[in-house]
Amino acid sequence: EMTALAALFVSLMSIFSVISDAWKSMKFAREIETKVSECDVSDFENEEERVAVLKAVEKLRNRFFTLVVLTLICIAMVAYAVYKLAMSYYCLSGISNIDGCVEITGLNATATVNDSN
Repeated sequence: EMTALAALFVSLMSIFSVISDAWKSMKFAREIETKVSECDVSDFENEEERVAVLKAVEKLRNRFFTLVVLTLICIAMVAYAVYKLAMSYYCLSGISNIDGCVEITGLNATATVNDSN
């Protein structure tokens, strides 16, 4: 049981590291977007350059939005995993769902093994 908890702890630490990296990436992307947005595209004499810069800014915004959404999904999944782990110790059956503990009653399951030796 301690080995499993140690493995879970290492996994949790690596997930927090990934979330930290995502946070730093979001801050960097926001900083770049701010600097690029402050640029005056009318400074470009060539229309192709102007269009390329505007497309690059739009692409950056889309990627930033995607990064934010994926980071929020990751955080939600980690929170749910921590909840499930805690509830596995709290619930008598060790099984839970979003509503709480699941009580298993009335099961008459028997296992049979067919040995044809």
